[in-house]
Amino acid sequence: TTPIQNVKAMTPLTNDGMLLKPYLISKIVDSETGEVVLENGREELERVASTATVQKMIQLMDDCVNGIGNTGSGYRIDGGELVGKTGTAQIANANGGGYLSGEEDIISSFSGVYPKSNPQVIIYASVSRPSGGSQKPVSNAVKEIVSNISKYYGNSDTNTSSVNISD
Repeated sequence: TTPIQNVKAMTPLTNDGMLLKPYLISKIVDSETGEVVLENGREELERVASTATVQKMIQLMDDCVNGIGNTGSGYRIDGGELVGKTGTAQIANANGGGYLSGEEDIISSFSGVYPKSNPQVIIYASVSRPSGGSQKPVSNAVKEIVSNISKYYGNSDTNTSSVNISD
């Protein structure tokens, strides 16, 4: 799947079960005339989940990140407000059938929402062929993003310090 497909799939979790059409550009303005050429807004596609299903999915994603010893535990932040799901995908062999088989021949990803108590932001990050097959470059980047989002929104529950995303 593409990053935009992953973000689209997460929209029901931040919109009480309503699937939204994602867009990358909010507005295009003609620099000479000031005329708005394009302005995107909220576009609801269809209800794909009930409130109860959304709450259950958030709980499962909370367990993934904030549970002890789970695959997402490297994404845990102070306050436990980040929830999500990790992913690992094989890379297809371009020289024939099957998949590449080296330790680093994977795509490592994370899809999450923040904050858990009132999901407002969808976060998707991935890295192809991470060093040593580690999730650490993705988890460090996600934690840095959440730290910045938390500061932007004035949330005090996240005390994540700056991290080097290349670790």
